[in-house]
Amino acid sequence: MCCIKKEAGYAFLMAKRGRPKLLKADRRSQNINVRVTAEEVKAIDAAAEAVGKGRSRWLRGVILKAAGLGEGEEGADDSGA
Repeated sequence: MCCIKKEAGYAFLMAKRGRPKLLKADRRSQNINVRVTAEEVKAIDAAAEAVGKGRSRWLRGVILKAAGLGEGEEGADDSGA
C-alpha cells in the first residue's frame, strides 16, 4: 500500500511506514490479570531475565506450556517454573 505526498506541485508515491498488520487469527487481543506481591514480581523478573526474556514474553511461554499448548510461539524454559 502506498500513500501520495504532494510537495511543490508534484505528487510522490511513498511506501507506508511501520510494522505490517497481523492476521486476525495471529493477534493477541485478550488480557489476563493476576495479582502478585512485590516479592513475586522480583522472582518472576529474575526468572525471565535469567533466560534473556521480558516478563510478559516469559510468562506467556510458561503459561502456554503449562496449559499443554506446547512451547507456544515464544517458547518456554523450565527455569523458575
